[in-house]
Amino acid sequence: MDAEIITIRRDICQSCERACEVRSTIPHADPCTACPEMVWHALGDCEKTPPPELLGLGDAVALVAQPIARVLDAVLGTNVQGCGGCKARQAALNAAMPFK
Repeated sequence: MDAEIITIRRDICQSCERACEVRSTIPHADPCTACPEMVWHALGDCEKTPPPELLGLGDAVALVAQPIARVLDAVLGTNVQGCGGCKARQAALNAAMPFK
């Protein structure tokens, strides 16, 4: 893996306000490792399971919005992902506009 990516992952862990208890044991050089707080993710196709099926418009919107929310939470120190409103809107959009 690129040394710059490893350094970036370590820097993010060291400056993370969430300070998880596994911070010092995370193998930053493993491309399949992801932050337990979901601040940064695995690189490449590390999971052998297929992605979840999109049930409706809410799932499609969440697919785009969740990574943006993670970045906002990491950069701004907010908790956009934990508010619960997104899951409710996702369910409502799935019910209103299902794909099947």
